[in-house]
Amino acid sequence: MGKTPLPQDTDASYAKWYAENQKVKGWLLTSMSLDIMKHYIRLRTTHEI
Repeated sequence: MGKTPLPQDTDASYAKWYAENQKVKGWLLTSMSLDIMKHYIRLRTTHEI
């Protein structure tokens, strides 16, 4: 929902945030058609998607 702020990559919580972000990003992208997905696949965070 975009409520967890993006931690610095040196922060101890970054690894957990990254794993959760990738999981949700995968869910979002696989729910899209290929035509739509190609516009969003390179975005870094789920909030951007």
